[in-house]
Amino acid sequence: MATETRKIQEPEKAGETHALPKAMQAHKPGPEPIQEARAAPTPAEQKELNQSLFALVKKHLRWMSTKEQDEEMVSLISAGARLELDDGWAESLITDLLWIEKKYGKSLFSEAILDTVQLFISANKSSNFDCWSHDACHLFEGYLSKGRPALLDRKENLAAAELLINETVARAESALEQGCISRILGPLAAYNLDDPQPSGSGGFSFKPQSLKKLIPLGILSKEDQAFCESESPGQLFEVLVYLAQNKRESHWSRGLFVDVDNTLISTDGTLNQKVICEMNKAKASGMEVTIFTGGSPSSLREKLEELGIEDKLEGFGLSMIQSKAGYRGQKLERLIDDTPPEIQGFAAEEWKTPEEL
Repeated sequence: MATETRKIQEPEKAGETHALPKAMQAHKPGPEPIQEARAAPTPAEQKELNQSLFALVKKHLRWMSTKEQDEEMVSLISAGARLELDDGWAESLITDLLWIEKKYGKSLFSEAILDTVQLFISANKSSNFDCWSHDACHLFEGYLSKGRPALLDRKENLAAAELLINETVARAESALEQGCISRILGPLAAYNLDDPQPSGSGGFSFKPQSLKKLIPLGILSKEDQAFCESESPGQLFEVLVYLAQNKRESHWSRGLFVDVDNTLISTDGTLNQKVICEMNKAKASGMEVTIFTGGSPSSLREKLEELGIEDKLEGFGLSMIQSKAGYRGQKLERLIDDTPPEIQGFAAEEWKTPEEL
């Protein structure tokens, strides 16, 4: 059965009431909905989880000796000094741990996640800000996406989230670039609207003080600037409503636009055949197809070539991968992306996630 396509509403005429941006409509101040959780793992299941965690560490890290692979799992921090780290390993490992916690509806690996975030920061000091913020945002934006886990899902992981946010702010200050910071601030603002402080206490439930350093840099969208400047969820909500009511119509970009990470390339590292099929159908119908990313276009092009994507494309080759930064403020005709378009700074007439194809 075909999946119903979600559409962004056209701007209304002056004087009419406007709704909040799509990504924020469900995130009004109020109690967090009750999530159905699985029963806590039994001792046998916990042992299996611990073994799985150790297997995940070995999967994403290359150990110095085979003997260490057979020992009890040691602290990731102490092990980190003796390991050669591959690009993207930390994001993948943290995501795997978050998936396990989501499965059981319980915090199981908060210390390991915090340790891995610390390694993530120390092992990627030379990364440019676009690449850094692109990796970091994947650990937050799942809060606004269907089914995906995020650091904001559990209060036990907020310490790791704050550490990552503080580092992202420091790098943004140094680079004076926006990068993918909206894809961190959008979910963070939504989290605070979902989970306001008790009545009368005011303030946000989780808003690191370091965010104030972003205000004078002039790199934020109006919505992100509003979040960093607001003193309470109520104040933020009022500003977001005002911005939505006064938003101008976006520049129109024709064609099909396809994201790379967790979209064209699946979470298991393989090409998503359903996405490729949609690309081929769009091209056959005469529609322009654009592959774009919030990460490094050159490195992802190399990765796609290694996966053999050019053999899968029918009647057209792999063109230059574009940066999503060039489409901020625009409205795309069709979009296939695992992340809501609004928190990335653009809109879409038709948006589908890979799971909806």
